[in-house]
Amino acid sequence: NYPICALIMANTLSVIFSIAPHLSLYGGYQRYAGLLTFLLYPLLYFVAINNIDNKKQINKILAGIIISGTLAAIYSIFQHYGIDFIRWDFTANPVLRYRNFASLSSPSFLGYYLTIVIIISLGAFVCNLFSGYRIIIGIASTLMYVSLLFTCSRAAWIGFLIGIILVATLAWRGISRRGKKQILLLMAIFIIITIVISLNSSTMVNRVISMGKIKEGSVSVRLYLWQDTLKLIKNHLLLGSGPDTFQTVFPRYASKNLTAAQRVNISSHNEFLDKTAATGLIGLGVYLWLVGAVFIKGIRLIRNSKDRYWQGLTISLFSAWIGSLIQSQFGFNMVAINLLIWIILSLLIVIERRVRLDEANIKFSVVIHDDKPNFMFSQKIRWLLYLVVLITAFLLGTVIIKPYLADVYFKRAVFNTQNQIEEI
Repeated sequence: NYPICALIMANTLSVIFSIAPHLSLYGGYQRYAGLLTFLLYPLLYFVAINNIDNKKQINKILAGIIISGTLAAIYSIFQHYGIDFIRWDFTANPVLRYRNFASLSSPSFLGYYLTIVIIISLGAFVCNLFSGYRIIIGIASTLMYVSLLFTCSRAAWIGFLIGIILVATLAWRGISRRGKKQILLLMAIFIIITIVISLNSSTMVNRVISMGKIKEGSVSVRLYLWQDTLKLIKNHLLLGSGPDTFQTVFPRYASKNLTAAQRVNISSHNEFLDKTAATGLIGLGVYLWLVGAVFIKGIRLIRNSKDRYWQGLTISLFSAWIGSLIQSQFGFNMVAINLLIWIILSLLIVIERRVRLDEANIKFSVVIHDDKPNFMFSQKIRWLLYLVVLITAFLLGTVIIKPYLADVYFKRAVFNTQNQIEEI
């Protein structure tokens, strides 16, 4: 918990000394990566670790993650073949006409999201976390893999490859012979799907080939972005320029190698550089502290867990986190992806607590329960609390719905204006 609390303090300081405190507090339009949004992640984390404490709850969360990923994958596959029940506006980003994105506004975001979910899903398949549902999980994983290939997101592909290799390496020894056969069969299906899609998609092949072309295309753009971001960091070394101010500050340091559109990029496309640019060396140091703590905790849990379920779950979540960390070095995350990452962090803490309790039960041959307060409110007070929660939720809903409706009307106006211009 200490690194997380330190991360909150570092972000708060960077907002106070930001070049645009209001922007750093609320975040820019559509991105909303300010302090208020960031604080939701630790809040989710602390709520989760204090309310989740058994396998049944964890399985429901995992099932929800896998189902949501599968639904997004199915929708995006339909998109790939030109079937879409939503009328999207492609004016700002014409590439969306040719690459599937589901409802995540970008093929890259969909790829990042699916990378995490697929690794968790395949981890559940490999470690047999859902006994009796292995075939269903295998089908879900296959659908998400097809969608991942269609996104043509190279960063997501790299993160997925490293994550799944990690799952196989860490879990292979504990898998039964029958389980290994099923895993090899699924991997063979993945390879066949990759070959078939590659033979029918020049875009996918070109994206793979472009990885080695560092002097042209988006790879060279990223290198220039990284190089120029270092100039920005040099002038905002200690506390950074403030959360979500990259697009405002970066044009001053952008070189002539970047186009006008690339100079107003919202990110350096590298997680560590983004953290340093926003929160300075203090923020980067705290973030690396958190990364190191999660890495050490994950390795220890995998080594020390005697229960196959907890060990398999740790392998799945830890590998998904590593995959997300790798892919974020070539792109940037959005709210939905960050929420998923923080859920993973909270579940790792829950696993650690359960493993310690199981070890204590075995050691002392007694059942030791969590030290939780054992009290109940009276029926009248409980109904009063429910009423307070409902009223609060309604009031907050009215506040939240206004900017949402404003955004809807704004988008409609832009869309209608564009249609009128085309008609003229």
